[in-house]
Amino acid sequence: MPVARLLQLTDCHLLEDPQGRLLKTDTAKTLERVVEEATSSGDFDAILATGDLAHEATTDTYRRFLDIVRRRSIAPILATPGNHDLGEPFDAVFRHIAKTTIDFGAWRLVTVDTHVDDRVEGAVSKTTLAAFEAEFAGHDGFRIAVGHHPLAETGTPWLDKDRIGNADEFLGVLQKMDVSAYVFGHLHQSIDDVVEDVRVLGTPSTCFQFAAGTASFSIDDAKPGFRTIDLFDDGRIESEVVRVG
Repeated sequence: MPVARLLQLTDCHLLEDPQGRLLKTDTAKTLERVVEEATSSGDFDAILATGDLAHEATTDTYRRFLDIVRRRSIAPILATPGNHDLGEPFDAVFRHIAKTTIDFGAWRLVTVDTHVDDRVEGAVSKTTLAAFEAEFAGHDGFRIAVGHHPLAETGTPWLDKDRIGNADEFLGVLQKMDVSAYVFGHLHQSIDDVVEDVRVLGTPSTCFQFAAGTASFSIDDAKPGFRTIDLFDDGRIESEVVRVG
């Protein structure tokens, strides 16, 4: 049995208008369907909300995200912002609600802020890196990092250009701290790969999906989705992406 079962929700792109649509998609409705499907067989030990929760970054939009999730789940939330999020309203809603670090048995999960307000590309500041590393200090078990932007190129050029700009520096910290996996969003695609011994897990959006391998912005017809992550006390990670029709 896993010591913890996690749910990743990412790239929800909620709008300030509850009835609004983005690229012809009712993003609030698709999030509702994803959360309902994910929790249909029981709750999770934690929810990883990995950025771009809002497309229009207001406190009302973030509260709508929490309202949709809390109708179906009481699990603690680890939340980190993406490039469409803004630090001030994000922090105003999540500061006293969401966690940045959580432990399950031998595992510690820590969020890392890869976003910069009003910029698409990712970056991890030296201050953020130092705080991130400090959260793992003294923990002798297994470790997972949770962020928004990709760590490395994934084969979709128009998205790859906006990965973490100082990825080598961030990867160095991940390696130094012996982090087992980095869980992220941004791609609107499913990725399960290894970068320099760090497993990287990218997850479909709860709304529309980006076509893989394209040179410019392109949507495909893949369904919304979520990722489940099971953590075991021997260091194993079992993960699955589920699409919601």
